[in-house]
Amino acid sequence: MVRLTIYSALLLLVFVCASEALKCYGCRYQSSSNADDEGDISCKDGPLASTLSRDCGTLRYVQIAENVFVPIDSYLGKNVKNGTVISPEQQRQLVSSYSCIKLEFDGELISTPPVRSYLTTRDCIGFNGTVDDKCYSNKNSEILADIDDPLLKDYVANGVRFFTNDTDVAACTCSNDNCNGAMNTVTASASLLIMSTIVLQFLSQFKYCIF
Repeated sequence: MVRLTIYSALLLLVFVCASEALKCYGCRYQSSSNADDEGDISCKDGPLASTLSRDCGTLRYVQIAENVFVPIDSYLGKNVKNGTVISPEQQRQLVSSYSCIKLEFDGELISTPPVRSYLTTRDCIGFNGTVDDKCYSNKNSEILADIDDPLLKDYVANGVRFFTNDTDVAACTCSNDNCNGAMNTVTASASLLIMSTIVLQFLSQFKYCIF
């Protein structure tokens, strides 16, 4: 039984280490008072289909801030007008890490008159740097002051510009495969981190393990 446990742990470690690129759910759902609903309704609350998962390393990106990159077919990739599409070679040079994101807005779009709208978007983000797994939730007028990571702040800033100050905003980042499919991405990420730590501690007891 112990030998089986060791083999299972080794297989898990090999599987995790073999995954070279992060996979995230990529989808959008938007409901507005002046238009038909857009996107996949499952993107709002799940469950999410496996077909919505995509490999962050294989996507084409738009640079929307100095060190922030989003897929060209994502919500921000399509709506940020001053973004710059980068080549695969630039992507290899500029993007040093990927994170999964879940971003929600519940309020009013800036328009005349304002339009009631709900938006959920999930996707990959590329960074020249790293971002911790964390969740934030506040009014649109206050959430940027809450975010202490400058890279994530730059990302969220490109989304809040479309909504009024009283809009409720929630943003969660995580760094495990398809972690942005969970309702609480930080909880999901933390669970995987704890499991991985236990496996590594267990394997470190054996001389034939190499890290």
